[in-house]
Amino acid sequence: MSNPPFLVARHHRLNVALVTGLLLLALFAVVTWLIGTGRTMSWDRAILLAMLPLRSDYRTIFFQLISAAGLGQCGIPIGILVVVILRHARHYRQANFYLWVTLSGWAFNLLLKQLISRPRPDIIPHLSGAGWFSFPSGHAMLAPLVYGVGAMLLATLLRHPASRTALKIGALALVLGIGFSRVYLGVHYPSDVVAGFLAGGGWALVWWGLAPPHHLLDLAGLARAEE
Repeated sequence: MSNPPFLVARHHRLNVALVTGLLLLALFAVVTWLIGTGRTMSWDRAILLAMLPLRSDYRTIFFQLISAAGLGQCGIPIGILVVVILRHARHYRQANFYLWVTLSGWAFNLLLKQLISRPRPDIIPHLSGAGWFSFPSGHAMLAPLVYGVGAMLLATLLRHPASRTALKIGALALVLGIGFSRVYLGVHYPSDVVAGFLAGGGWALVWWGLAPPHHLLDLAGLARAEE
């Protein structure tokens, strides 16, 4: 007995997500190797030095605020809010998926930082506090998980396509802004941020791709919007 067309389509979306996620993680491994061999230092240094003429009091305040969105003090309440909204809407599998992806991604980031142990850059003055190791950027890796995945899941609750699109674009802008802010503030090499985006995006897509197809009945409301 053949599977219904909507389930076949979801299988296809799962496979695409899984392959894309594995590709992003492979690119992360390449960036890690390039950093380990010193091949990124020249452009890392050049980009950081290019931040100096861009700095102003107003821009610094703005990017400090954007950067703060990537801190646990902001990300944790936002994550809890996403879970509460999803569970209130009875999207329990979505809520559990979001919890797993964000918490496991946080643990994965800590493990990577410990294993690679790249020191923070000291090329330009730091305009914000910074934690321990630099690679990969925790802000850049976790922002796609907390805000990107959160926006994709919350978008399934919105009726109007324009609202769904606005939410996703807003989340994308915030994620990119958080990444740029870390370089502007001088606390990360650009390669830290690129690697963080690759690892975070890859981590989310791999787990999305590994989700059982029947979970996608609740997980990918994108499919419901398309059908």
